[in-house]
Amino acid sequence: MGAESPSGHLTATWPRGYNDLKAAQRFPGTVTSGIAEPTFGGTNMTKPTVLEYEARNHIDHRDLLPSGTISSFPFGYRLHFTDFSLENLSIALVEDMVNLHVSVANVGNVSGRDVAQSCVINPTSDNLKYRELRGYGKTRNLEPGESQVLLIRILLGS
Repeated sequence: MGAESPSGHLTATWPRGYNDLKAAQRFPGTVTSGIAEPTFGGTNMTKPTVLEYEARNHIDHRDLLPSGTISSFPFGYRLHFTDFSLENLSIALVEDMVNLHVSVANVGNVSGRDVAQSCVINPTSDNLKYRELRGYGKTRNLEPGESQVLLIRILLGS
């Protein structure tokens, strides 16, 4: 272990394998000519190809969630040398803001910081599994057994 806990969260989802991604089904594309071209990697990449990008907004966790595919490390995965618990969530509507209060406790054996994240879904979306990060709060360095209440504010309609 290092002198400091990394206290971070992954900003992308790491799939278990390349073939778990929808984009892999269309790669390397369709060969459009028999004329050899310099390769730039992969297999069968020596000829001009057309690659249709059909993923649209189905990238990262939005690609894996609807299909139920399990990832190696999901979006927001915590990287710590200690453990944290989130407790006593309270939600209040204040004018055009949603205020979330949550208690974050270091329940591990090493000091560290944590980030509490709030993801939302759009109830009018075609797929309710599309989570979007809308708010977060970061603790100060918490010693083992120490806790801190965070306020996370989310603007309505954002």
